[in-house]
Amino acid sequence: MDEAELRKLQTASLSLAIMKSIQQVEMIELELDILSKAPKPDENPVMHLTQDERSRDRGSRDGYSDKLDNIPSTIKGGPLLSQDGKPLRPFTLLDTRERLKQGVFKSGHNLPTMTIDEYLEEERKRGGIIEGGG
Repeated sequence: MDEAELRKLQTASLSLAIMKSIQQVEMIELELDILSKAPKPDENPVMHLTQDERSRDRGSRDGYSDKLDNIPSTIKGGPLLSQDGKPLRPFTLLDTRERLKQGVFKSGHNLPTMTIDEYLEEERKRGGIIEGGG
């Protein structure tokens, strides 16, 4: 490259950097404008006190909460149900934990129980296959 081409390349590179900087400044100005129009946190204290229907229903009514909490260590290994029939700890509705372990690596579909040749032989025995020309 000669000196003139190198100078053009550097000038174009500087122009690109200047244009990117101007775009970034414009974006910051737009963000500041949007943020200036946002309500202040202390501006409407009543809004913080109001609750929607869902959060009101999640209260301590009947002690029910759909919040997922950690199981207290005092419950682990204790009784499964309380006196009034409420579950005290999570449980699985299966025979044993071993049954779960055995099903982990099974296929998601039923595997064939016989080969194609065995199936065709069974069909011949039942008369499901017509042989001959007629």
